Amino acid sequence: MSIPAPRPPQVPKPPGTHFMVEPVRVRSVWLKVGYVVVWFLVARILLAQLISPDIPLVVYAIVGSVLDLGAIVLGARIFRSRHEDPLPPRPWWQLTGRPRAGFVIGGLISVGSLATYVSDLVNPDRVDVVLVIASLGINLAIAFAYVRSSVLLQRRTRA
Repeated sequence: MSIPAPRPPQVPKPPGTHFMVEPVRVRSVWLKVGYVVVWFLVARILLAQLISPDIPLVVYAIVGSVLDLGAIVLGARIFRSRHEDPLPPRPWWQLTGRPRAGFVIGGLISVGSLATYVSDLVNPDRVDVVLVIASLGINLAIAFAYVRSSVLLQRRTRA
């Protein structure tokens, strides 16, 4: 009969943290791309289900904006760059791990939003101009948040 090896002492968790689990962090570029593709497909499928003569276009636009904003906030919280520590939470204003990423994403959102705005104004009879302007405003605010996050990250790395 052998004597079992002694167990290492267990350090008790602080009060109120016994239900906490490790945070979910996505570091792989391919998983990030997959997240964006799945979000886009799921959001479009859900919105396609909402299109019917009984539901006003305003509801469609609001649901789409809420889905998009939720996906962006969730992505900003769980995505991490290769150079970031995965455990501590980011500051509330930080949307990307590196400044360049925020500038690129903000620029892409701006260009895409402006292109959609211009294409919608070319055919004003088939779109609601108020919704187009509201959507442009929301998208440009998101793009501004990404650019602002990158500017703050640059200041923090220089200090």
